[in-house]
Amino acid sequence: MLKQLRMIVVPLFMLLSWHVSAEGNPQGNSSEQYFWDFGDGSYSHEAQPLHQYQKPGIYQVRKLTYKNGKQVAEQNKLVDLISPNVTSLNILGPNTGETQQDLTYLVDLKAKTELDLQYFWLSSNGESHQGSQFVFTPEQTGSYQITLQAKFEQTLISEQSMQVTVTAQDDSDNTPDPDKPADDTGSSGGSLSFILLLWLFSGILRKTSFNKFTQ
Repeated sequence: MLKQLRMIVVPLFMLLSWHVSAEGNPQGNSSEQYFWDFGDGSYSHEAQPLHQYQKPGIYQVRKLTYKNGKQVAEQNKLVDLISPNVTSLNILGPNTGETQQDLTYLVDLKAKTELDLQYFWLSSNGESHQGSQFVFTPEQTGSYQITLQAKFEQTLISEQSMQVTVTAQDDSDNTPDPDKPADDTGSSGGSLSFILLLWLFSGILRKTSFNKFTQ
């Protein structure tokens, strides 16, 4: 925890080099007063304050300079403590697929500490989604671009994209088509055999009857 806090101690006199007074005195003119607003509810009246933030974030720092009781300058600067903690951002998911297939994509974030980020997905066919997972179901073949944006309070922190190639769905299965007439080859073969048996049986009967008649 101590190591994490040390990472977000910000020497504002280094980040905000424009605090030096007009006379060029880095310690500030004795007749000047300062008011620092660090953006997290903390304040200071020092010329070169050192402030420690309790958690990563993006803070709007404001410095007001007063001389003889009157404000003579106002300066503002964003302090980004999110981006330095992001090690990598990647998209996990397939780069090929078929039409009508659900393709699932996940956020792969590696960071030095826990970050409260929001994730936004965009596809080149106009689909969009917010969350750590995106299910893309292409309707047509072609090449699509999937884009992932990681934001902190609407500020873009990192962005990654990948290309997905979509081919036609493979419909080569043995499922019978309900509109196609069934193959009746087996049925006709059975009928022919039955007729042949009847013909043979009737021939035997005729022969037997003729022998009885001639006796």
